[in-house]
Amino acid sequence: MKALAPLSAVAFRRSFRDGDVVASIGAPILIFLGFYLPLHTTLPDYAGYLLPMAVLQGIFFDAIVSANNAGREVGLAVQDRVLSLPIPRSLPALARLAPVIPRSLIAVASGFLAAYVAGFRWHGTFLSFLAFILLPVLLGLGLAMLTDAFGQLLGHAEAGQVLVVPQMLLIMVSTGLVPASDFPTWLRPFAEHQPVSQWIDTMRGWATTSHTDSTFPAVAWLVAVLVCGVIALLAAGVREARR
Repeated sequence: MKALAPLSAVAFRRSFRDGDVVASIGAPILIFLGFYLPLHTTLPDYAGYLLPMAVLQGIFFDAIVSANNAGREVGLAVQDRVLSLPIPRSLPALARLAPVIPRSLIAVASGFLAAYVAGFRWHGTFLSFLAFILLPVLLGLGLAMLTDAFGQLLGHAEAGQVLVVPQMLLIMVSTGLVPASDFPTWLRPFAEHQPVSQWIDTMRGWATTSHTDSTFPAVAWLVAVLVCGVIALLAAGVREARR
């Protein structure tokens, strides 16, 4: 595991060099402004209503970046060269994941900044504030594990592009922009109960009050993503070992 530190340092340098950090800053702000400016009159305190969606969209974009990074390393045989050394098969992936948590924290801070400038003010407790930060950070880690494994499987630098449309559909057909009651009757159950809506509603409850109706669905979906991410990453490591 001594190789983890230098490999992680390479991943951090690449995050700055390739603009991943800039994307983590800019994506939540651009998404927030893109929807806030035309829709801010639809609901009271729309800045606070929109904040969780902007943060999660930034997290989703970062997961796509993770897929691209993994696909690039596999496609250019960088990972093969690293794995020719006597190191664990999962070490290159762990190194690629090292910048994920810092980038997720940046995305959360960026979303907060955009919402604050638009008039949002925090009304929850300090513990709910910590939970508001922790949920997207852990979600970002879980999604990055999944998309890193996906990028390894596809093996090219544009691997993440396959994920753009599905993640956008999940965001758009959620309670991130409008309440579930505004969706057509046939679409309302999905919009209300899908995982993105559960995360958004829970985060929104933390931001506006000291409690939510139930955090269990959001936490359950988060745990499911983390577990699936670990399994996917281990499976990718086994696949590399058999090559």
